[in-house]
This record gives sequence, C-alpha cells and structure tokens, in this order.
Amino acid sequence: MPRATISEIRATSEFQKTYEWYFTFLRKPTVINIDADRFNMQCISTEKPKKESKAEQFMMRGEQIFDIGIYKVSGKLKLVFLETVDGIIHQMFADWENALATRSDTFNNLTGDFRLAEMDNQDTDNWEYWVLWAFPENFEVGNLDSGQGGAPPMQMGFDLCYTDYITQPVSA
Repeated sequence: MPRATISEIRATSEFQKTYEWYFTFLRKPTVINIDADRFNMQCISTEKPKKESKAEQFMMRGEQIFDIGIYKVSGKLKLVFLETVDGIIHQMFADWENALATRSDTFNNLTGDFRLAEMDNQDTDNWEYWVLWAFPENFEVGNLDSGQGGAPPMQMGFDLCYTDYITQPVSA
C-alpha cells in the first residue's frame, strides 16, 4: 500500500483534540454544593470511561475456539481538578465522602450521574459518555510541594456507562 499524501490525510477530517470536552451533571448528588459550571471549569483532566470484554474460550474437537464475551464497564474514572484558594474542590469531596461513609441519605441521593462530551473544533458536542451512579473513591490531599495544584487525581466509581456518537462524521 502506498504511503498517504498530506492532501489525502487533510481530506479525511479534522483531528479530535484531547482538551476539547465538557463535564456536566445529569443528576447532582444532594450532598454536593458546587455550581456545575465551576465543577466543569476546575476539572482539568479526565479519562474516558472504559468497557472491557473477556472472550469466552471453548474446546471443540481438539480446537480452541473463542467467542464474544460479556462487555462490562470498568467502573473507574480518573479526574484531575485544579483547586482554588477557597478550597471548594476539597470541601466538595470531603462533604461527599463523609455523606457516603455515614450513609446519610439514600444511594440515589448520594451518587450522581455525569455526562462527559468530547467537542469538535467549533465546540459542538460530537461524542458523549453518560456515567451513572458515580461516587468518589481514593481522593487524597496531595503534598503541598507536589506541584499538583492542590487537588491530586481522584477516582470515581460508577455502575453504568453509555456512549453515543452525536453528530454525523465529516465526509471528504
């Protein structure tokens, strides 16, 4: 196969930027006291939710056969926040974890649903992930000299994740 030319590469589409995304609450936990826009603004990095599959293995007449397995969400989502001097991120997660630890409310009120949307170069959503029944795990206060901006990476646990392509792909 011949090597692609720059004209062929440019004719395919624009490239997806990794920093063009938006994080919103679909259902905010009742114990969180933060504005959704501020939560999005201070969330400076995220992973994409993942689904994993383990192929089923069978032996048939001396041959090893693989079949499609069950896809399961990983149940983990890493987020990185930039803290401000008012400490709103630390306070939000401290309040949330305290409410979870004491079971101060029902499961549905203690967990949240999020929408993570990737955006194109015109800030139009083109891919979305819905993360349902999310809650914080492994949030630690970092060292003050760690250069982490006051809020180290933390991990969200969740039950379900849905994904969908929103706009039509750009055609050449």
